[in-house]
Amino acid sequence: MKTTNTISGLICSLFLFISLMLVGSQSWAATDRSPASPAATVSGVVRHNGTPVAGVEVSVIWEESAQTITTGSDGAYSAGGVTPPARIRIRVHPPSTLALAYESYNTTLSSDLVHDFDLVAGYHLEGEIRTPDGLPYAGFSPAIRAIGMLPIESSFEDMAMDSSGNIDLYLRPGFYALGYNAEMDPYYLPPAIFDLRNGNVIDQVVTLRYHSGPIPSDPPDASLISVSPPDSMGFAD
Repeated sequence: MKTTNTISGLICSLFLFISLMLVGSQSWAATDRSPASPAATVSGVVRHNGTPVAGVEVSVIWEESAQTITTGSDGAYSAGGVTPPARIRIRVHPPSTLALAYESYNTTLSSDLVHDFDLVAGYHLEGEIRTPDGLPYAGFSPAIRAIGMLPIESSFEDMAMDSSGNIDLYLRPGFYALGYNAEMDPYYLPPAIFDLRNGNVIDQVVTLRYHSGPIPSDPPDASLISVSPPDSMGFAD
């Protein structure tokens, strides 16, 4: 009888211990669970010389999604449903008929963001990207980036071409370079830098190459590199 009571006591103690553990873990989980951040809104107004600009495509891009808005007569754009913290990029594409420069802005979003854009006149970069066989390239677009543009939040970056391999952009005066994307395999993008400091650059043809081997890891020979004095904009050749 004593043995039976002992076993029953052990079972009751074990059951009580497991119950307390479950309650404790549920309580810890409830106190440890932080509330989800509320969705944020990215908005602003696109202007030129102080006047709102209509017909501008504004794309707000973040990790999970993207939204594209076309501004109305008030020049306003607004994109909701962005869950912070999120790294976002805003791309601004004015109608080509206005000859205004594309803009971009990137930041880490922690709450609602209001960011206005003041557009300036741009120079026209026009051309095409071709495959090694001379055909229009219709794959993943390389990026086009401003060289030496500060601050970094406003350093320009966008897609360089449309789905048919055509380059048709209006950009602020400066230097720009095409950037390779791994999705462009099996092609390799040769160096392509465009000087838009003083005017339009048109009829450009960038011909991709096939990968011929691994990317070199040795640094270049510094003795073969020469740099001219900087010009009034701070650029050197």
